[in-house]
Amino acid sequence: MPDSTEYRDGDFATFSQFHQTNPAWTEASLRWLRFNEATNGAKKAGVFVEQGRRVLIYRPAFFRLLAGGRK
Repeated sequence: MPDSTEYRDGDFATFSQFHQTNPAWTEASLRWLRFNEATNGAKKAGVFVEQGRRVLIYRPAFFRLLAGGRK
């Protein structure tokens, strides 16, 4: 996640919130992506953000990763 980014309301979501607005991605599939983030590019892209015990999805990074494929 770049430091110079301006964050907007709605950029971050829990797995449940993300699934509700994007039903193609189940909560289980999002957890799998998180578990394997080191090998699927999600870690490098900054898709998952830890806030205490909570893990949030940074939506812009998720969709950039999806659009760009594995890089």
